Amino acid sequence: MGNKLLLVFLCGVVRVTEAAYSIDDFGARSGFISDEAAINNGMAIHKAIITASSQGREVLVPAGSIYNVLSSWDQATKVSHLRLIIDGILVVQPHLALWDEVKDANNDLPPFLHFVNCDNVTITGTGHIQGLGYEWWNDVIFHNRRHNQRPTLLSMKSCRNVLLENFRLLNGPRFHTYLTDMLNLTVRGLHIKTDVARHKKLLAAGGHMTTTLQGLLRLPTFPLNTDGIDVAGKNIHIYNVTVENFDDAICAKPQTSDGVLTACTENFLAENISV
Repeated sequence: MGNKLLLVFLCGVVRVTEAAYSIDDFGARSGFISDEAAINNGMAIHKAIITASSQGREVLVPAGSIYNVLSSWDQATKVSHLRLIIDGILVVQPHLALWDEVKDANNDLPPFLHFVNCDNVTITGTGHIQGLGYEWWNDVIFHNRRHNQRPTLLSMKSCRNVLLENFRLLNGPRFHTYLTDMLNLTVRGLHIKTDVARHKKLLAAGGHMTTTLQGLLRLPTFPLNTDGIDVAGKNIHIYNVTVENFDDAICAKPQTSDGVLTACTENFLAENISV
């Protein structure tokens, strides 16, 4: 009996992932601290996110690069299948008066990164977002800046299937993350840190510290709201996260009635958290 040859044909769809878009491809310039550069970098990041989402590509903040950024109210709306890789450093432009020029009708400032009605979004990387919060905190304590007149570093609303992992958030002017009406959110490996020593020094200078327990413990009487992770939604898992701040570390918020994806905060697990 002759030899038999069995041929097996495997048929399927092979997805070829194109190279990531660098934010430099959209005009971002690293190493420049001017207001013009910060405005330009904010627009470049927004364009990169929108374009990459429409083409199923990734967005890269290149390692070894530092970008000063001013945000606007241009939200990343209905973005899907996006992977934002922060390997470099994004810095909140420290010119407070420039930020005040982009206030909305309610005198609110836009978040640094802002996602609304998005699906399948991953933000990851080895880099960080530097909020340079000290000047903002100083302005709140000594110059009566309103709490809402400071940018949140990362804001998400009505987003589903989101992964936030490994990057760092430092010295947020206000909340580090504010995530509402989230469905299926995983947060892991984040490191959130404020300069607690400077935070305490400012509060003490403004008369906003009190001594308790026979002088053993000094506590703030005036919150600066540099919360680590504020989140409302359903199916939330937060783990292997470090938060070093002088406010709420992780806070499960009640979901308000304007939720599109969720009606209340439920199925929420936070574990292995270092505070």
